[in-house]
Amino acid sequence: PRAVTVQFDPDYDGVAEAGGRHIRISANYVAGNPHDIDVIVHEAFHLVQAYRFEGSPGWAVEGLADFVRWAYGTRNANACWVMQRYEPGQSLTDGYGVTARFLLWLVTEVEPGLVRSLDAALREGEYNEGFWSARTGRSIDQLWAEYADAPTHRPVSYE
Repeated sequence: PRAVTVQFDPDYDGVAEAGGRHIRISANYVAGNPHDIDVIVHEAFHLVQAYRFEGSPGWAVEGLADFVRWAYGTRNANACWVMQRYEPGQSLTDGYGVTARFLLWLVTEVEPGLVRSLDAALREGEYNEGFWSARTGRSIDQLWAEYADAPTHRPVSYE
């Protein structure tokens, strides 16, 4: 969309949501987190994603949005928002920062263009489990296992 409406809603119980050309943010969340302006980056990316196809996994949708927040956010540090560190028991399907950190590892250690390719596959309705093997030679489960086995691999910076 070329124009977006941002609404601060005192009655909204969540943090934020986006759809069409509209972003709604909880006024209560903003009052408690006044420096977190990059929540708008996350939500705006959902508008850019505009995935129209059934089967877009939620973990990928939210992980990509947090990856973009990390990459393009300008005030993440002031909002005390950082990429989540890997912890045993996490799953790539946890979404948000857990998946975003996995995506960061993938583009750093495995395939630099993987995030753009994933977004394109989701946008074009071409995503399936074969996506990972076709681009990396490994399944998503193999990639996650490799990532989980070496959580200190670069990138170790979370700024």
